[in-house]
Amino acid sequence: MNLTTVDDPVQRKFLPSFLRGVAEENKLVTSPNFVVTQALVALLADKGARLRPNYDKTDVEKRAGLIAHLYTHPSYNPTAVGPLELANALAACCLSSRLSSGHRQWAAQQLVRTLAAHDRDNQSRPQTFADMAGDLRKCSSVKLEAHQSRVITCGWCSRKGLLATSGNDGTVRVWSVTQNQYTLQLTCVFNRTAGSPEEGGQCLGSPGDPSLSPLVWSVTGKYLAAAMEKLVNIWQVNGGKGLLDVQPHWVSALAWPEGEAVSLWCGEPKDVLLVGRMDGSLGLIEVRDACTMHRTELDHCYRKDVSVIHIAWYSEDRPFAVGYADGKLLIGTKEPLEKGAVVVIDAHKESITSIKWDPTGQMLLTCAKEDVVKLWSSPGSGSSPGAGWTCLQSLPHPAQVNGVAWCGLTGHGARPLNMLATCCQNGLVSVWTVPQDASAFPESPSSGSEPRRDNEPKAKRKQQSSSRRVEGAVCVFQLKGHITPVRTVVFSPDGLALVSGGVGGLMNIWSLRDGSVLQTVIAGSGAIQNIVWIPDVGVAVCSNRSKDVLVVNCSTDFMSSHQVLATCRTALKKQGVVGLNMAPCMRAFLERLPVMLQEQYSYEKPHVVCGEQLVHSPYMQCLASLAVGLHLDQLLCSPPVPPHLRLCPLEPATCTWSPGEWAWLDCFSTTVKAAEALARGNTFPEAFAVPDLEPVPKEEMVLLMDNSTWGSGMDEQIMSWATSRPEDWHLGGKCDVFLWGAGRHGQLAEAGRNILVPTTAPSFSQAQQVDRHHQSNVFIKTFFLHQLISQSAVQKPSLKPQTASNAGVEARWLGKTP
Repeated sequence: MNLTTVDDPVQRKFLPSFLRGVAEENKLVTSPNFVVTQALVALLADKGARLRPNYDKTDVEKRAGLIAHLYTHPSYNPTAVGPLELANALAACCLSSRLSSGHRQWAAQQLVRTLAAHDRDNQSRPQTFADMAGDLRKCSSVKLEAHQSRVITCGWCSRKGLLATSGNDGTVRVWSVTQNQYTLQLTCVFNRTAGSPEEGGQCLGSPGDPSLSPLVWSVTGKYLAAAMEKLVNIWQVNGGKGLLDVQPHWVSALAWPEGEAVSLWCGEPKDVLLVGRMDGSLGLIEVRDACTMHRTELDHCYRKDVSVIHIAWYSEDRPFAVGYADGKLLIGTKEPLEKGAVVVIDAHKESITSIKWDPTGQMLLTCAKEDVVKLWSSPGSGSSPGAGWTCLQSLPHPAQVNGVAWCGLTGHGARPLNMLATCCQNGLVSVWTVPQDASAFPESPSSGSEPRRDNEPKAKRKQQSSSRRVEGAVCVFQLKGHITPVRTVVFSPDGLALVSGGVGGLMNIWSLRDGSVLQTVIAGSGAIQNIVWIPDVGVAVCSNRSKDVLVVNCSTDFMSSHQVLATCRTALKKQGVVGLNMAPCMRAFLERLPVMLQEQYSYEKPHVVCGEQLVHSPYMQCLASLAVGLHLDQLLCSPPVPPHLRLCPLEPATCTWSPGEWAWLDCFSTTVKAAEALARGNTFPEAFAVPDLEPVPKEEMVLLMDNSTWGSGMDEQIMSWATSRPEDWHLGGKCDVFLWGAGRHGQLAEAGRNILVPTTAPSFSQAQQVDRHHQSNVFIKTFFLHQLISQSAVQKPSLKPQTASNAGVEARWLGKTP
């Protein structure tokens, strides 16, 4: 973009050095060439500049590499990827320190218009949000040369801070993993009996089913157990040869208690391992010391000729859950203390693949080879283990569910929530919030209760919420970043991120603050078998075609520092704007947008407050519009907490977020979104309701927030009124007028009164700062809406036709113009 006139560079050299800068500044202001440039840019911005030029074919092939099959998928369109040429150039002007403030303001205005015009003309929406092109900053990764043959699975011990990996070479290796150091501490070799073949290690596990090679840590981190065919090996992490126990049948599942027992009837807690076998039998191994152990057969839990698939055991003093290949679920205890202590439930029609206890141990999540996962409630502490087990809710999915996971953080407060995630065969990853209290679920789960989704049509949600108070599980995110089946999902320790891995070696790290992709990593050509989250380091990934374990250094600090770019990228990609990897200036502008916005607001606020400037500058308005349009208001104006803790009170000791820092942006965002709701007839945003007022029943609040009853016919009536009786709309005209406000930042009630509720006034003449309007229904709506926001500090109501608020309309550039 040529911002200066074309002159002779030889003559420019003869200018004194102190005059060169002045001459350049004058040329930027008076250059006739820049006037032409401005006109051309305005034309491109209004008509919708092409933001998606084609990639070169050889460049696509070069970028594809090992994941060429993902690029050849029908959902991948190479013609829809390219640099943001005009937007990138305008972003460079906004960042430039060599341009005048007037030119930077012009560039910001054109950038908003460019993105708004593109959204208006764009009709395509992406099928996957994975960062295949490299739009985001990449974090470092390290490969642990773990085994001499294929890696099967891995497990993390939070108590000891150790990572264990098992391989097809018949070894289990223990690693010490920190931010800057990766050390092999121990190699455990599978012990074999005298009659077992030496090549038995080659039979460890199965390439397609890692559950046949279980690897589990004890709750204390003292012991590590793994199975190979009929052999169960237990190693002491501090050293030693290890213990070997030969089982009567092939081992298919292992489980230590997940937590320490709160109360036991007989002495101190012991290290006990529950063993499930392919013939349906269960065994309990008690490790007494480093040299001895004792196995007890649980005959009261034996189901003949039905393979045990998965075991979940919350603590030694509580019952365990066993999932079988026929879809049955067994709840039992290690000793048959009383009649009815073991119960078998018809949980699923297909084979159960996974069962998980929630962090409190009161709710069980079951997953099978079908498109439904189920939540089960455990009985109270005073009842027998087999009594009172009911299905709380069934969560339907569009495809077969392959894996489930609970978030380790428990909710608190009056209505505490838990959080879980599911992954499907079609590549969909869903995140749910679940009440901890069983009474918060629908009353008739047996009939197939449907969970509520946040992205359901508002009319349907309104009807459901009015018919019953309890909602049960709520789907807060549906994450689309895979086009191949997803095998596993894991939450981060702080609950702010989720990692998903699937077929093709593709792994996505998601932000649970807004559902954006923080990082996309290709772990290899094979399917990802297992992922574990390592605190303060990142994630460790096992692929079924690799000998190595990949450690991705996606720490909490890295994710928080790159959250802004991830949020902006997701908002742009939803509108079909792609190619940030080839627009470095645009990417830098997005990363710096919050800092620029806060600095500009801090600079202009004193001038607005003291009355030197009635409203903020157009440059400030454009930055705020971009922030709202890119959904940065949701990120900056809310604390960094997981979805299930958003309604819980913040803990000052652990949260550094300041609610007052971005309060002005939150107010401006609420104003813009409420204006959009008025214009489109949608429901008002949640922030529109003032929480300090007296509580309103939920059913009434739904009606109050609904704006669909205002139709176009009412707009026509108002316009007819304004046309037939213009005297009612002039200053001093006589009509029924309700005014309120405090006279700040363009509010009404400028007669020196602080009116908090609508009060009848004889005419508009009482409001000192009401400008004459043109015939615009948008003005009428947003004019009165503005009075509902008591501290809108960005823009006063403008009375220009179809632009009730310049900043407000431009802030809606990601939505359709009403």
